[in-house]
Amino acid sequence: MTFGFDKYKLLRENPKLPQKKKIWITGRNTLVVSLPKGWAEKDEEVELNDLGNMIILRRGESMEEPIEITYQEQNQVKYDIINTYLQGFKELRILIPDRDPRKIDEVKLLFQCLYGTKYKRSSLDKVALLFPTEVTNMGELLTMLFDLDSMVYTQVLKQMETSLPVEEARMEDTYRSINSLENDADAITSYAKRLLRRTLDNPELLRDVGLENLSQTIPYITIVENTERVIDHQHDLYLGMMNLNRFLRSRNETFIFSQPNEYGFKEYYIDAHKFLEKTCRNLENLDKNEVLEMLATKEYYIPDPVYGRLGYRSLTGQEGITPERRRKIFSLIGSMSGPYPVILAGMQTKIWGITGAATNIAEAVLHLKKHLP
Repeated sequence: MTFGFDKYKLLRENPKLPQKKKIWITGRNTLVVSLPKGWAEKDEEVELNDLGNMIILRRGESMEEPIEITYQEQNQVKYDIINTYLQGFKELRILIPDRDPRKIDEVKLLFQCLYGTKYKRSSLDKVALLFPTEVTNMGELLTMLFDLDSMVYTQVLKQMETSLPVEEARMEDTYRSINSLENDADAITSYAKRLLRRTLDNPELLRDVGLENLSQTIPYITIVENTERVIDHQHDLYLGMMNLNRFLRSRNETFIFSQPNEYGFKEYYIDAHKFLEKTCRNLENLDKNEVLEMLATKEYYIPDPVYGRLGYRSLTGQEGITPERRRKIFSLIGSMSGPYPVILAGMQTKIWGITGAATNIAEAVLHLKKHLP
């Protein structure tokens, strides 16, 4: 099947961007809901699957048939490649009208971040990308993501165990390692989302993927995406540390991350990561009541003096990020002058973002465990 780009973009729109629609009654036993124009054609037959808490609408097209597009400009073809990969299609054929070798080289570069993708030159003016169809157990993919997170965490924490400034070359070496780990996490996340999308269309893959039913696909997508977010937050946190290091070197001043008695950035980072570790490392054995306990303080709101909004603590009791400990972080930021508050506030946001992503994971786990006795 062949689509022009505009229509293709409509048909392949990200399924995670839902639209609220009102359901109408027509007749005694029939309900009707409207679809946005472009999601389907007039008189086209679609397949509906009731998964309990959600309804999946699937168009009649086969993922095994190749998608064909025409190279127009780099951003467009990048969107096409990534979106076709994530949507689970098997092959993407790209027409290069002017046979421009530079455009062919760009295509080669674009697909390299997509795990398992192969390149094939089918003619002088057409290339094909063959996307992976093999199946990997979701538990194995999550273990790989959790291991990547642990490696990033270890390197960031090691830097926090020393004061700044340090030699820029030393931090740049560490950053290259963290950036490489983040790229690996991006590739695994994209592959996992692709695999889950293909499973929705091929329920026979459930057992091999490690799922019990189709309704588990959405929670697993949430877990995968938010684990990647945690790694992204830590990557950006380290960039903030590098920025702080450059500023300190220019001023010949020192900053210490660890302040055990006053609760410093190192302690804040460790506590934020604890919640993720508790959720992720016990994903298979996590009891429903444990998850509920972890989420119990979500309703305990505290003011955010830096951004003027409400947040919540993610850990309970004396351990973790209690309101008092978070106030100490804000007091530390507020006591600084010059550009320090801006840099440190940005770093604080990345650390706090870890707790938000971890909470999303815990909620997804709760959805997976909701039928436990």
